[in-house]
Amino acid sequence: MSKTVSASDVAALRRALMNLASLMLLMVLCVGIVGLFSVWSLNRYHARTQQALSEVSATMHQARQAQVHFKTQVQEWKNTLLRGHDLKDRATYVAAFEAQRSQTQSRLKELPAQLDRIAHSEALIKLKQGSDSAKLQGVSIQMKDDALQILAEFDAVNEIYRGALTEAQKDDGWNPRIADSIVRGADRGLTERLDGIPVELARAHVDLGLLASREAAGRFETLSRVVWAVIIFALTMVALILWRILRHPALVK
Repeated sequence: MSKTVSASDVAALRRALMNLASLMLLMVLCVGIVGLFSVWSLNRYHARTQQALSEVSATMHQARQAQVHFKTQVQEWKNTLLRGHDLKDRATYVAAFEAQRSQTQSRLKELPAQLDRIAHSEALIKLKQGSDSAKLQGVSIQMKDDALQILAEFDAVNEIYRGALTEAQKDDGWNPRIADSIVRGADRGLTERLDGIPVELARAHVDLGLLASREAAGRFETLSRVVWAVIIFALTMVALILWRILRHPALVK
């Protein structure tokens, strides 16, 4: 003979089911919030590091532009010596030389501030501090001083160029051998130093990119564990409430 279910048992069962439904909705909400936070955190970290790395890339491009314009300037100087016998042609080559000098100087003047900004970038500093590898380096503060020294050396070399050009044109003449002997070797050290800045920045960009990838992977792993912990907790709570409902008097009668 089956047992009758009282109205109070039915009401209690209904409340238990409502509690279960509410708990499931709450757990879904919690999992959703944690998941969205994880996505937001990863996206924010990626955007911050990519912006910082873009600044390094832009500075590297600036240094390469200075390098290219200076090499073109040196070539224009050679053109002046080789083809400057005619006064009109000489004026053309000297103008091209001055144009490249101005382009080089403009980029070199901007370089120290850019190097200083990325060397003190909060995102890049945190990235380097979080690294467990001493072999991977970022942009050092010393590079700003190197850029200032290059700029000073560039101005000094151009004074030599001007003096050589003046000597070669003395008495309205043209003696390229004198100009060449004055300038010979004066720009070699500057060329090497200009070549070094983009190389250092390229190495720093690669290192920082590798560090960013490692940090992003570690962050993803940590957030994944948090999400899985929340999911397991939610499933455990739902299973516990469901087990209690299945043992409800209204279902076992």
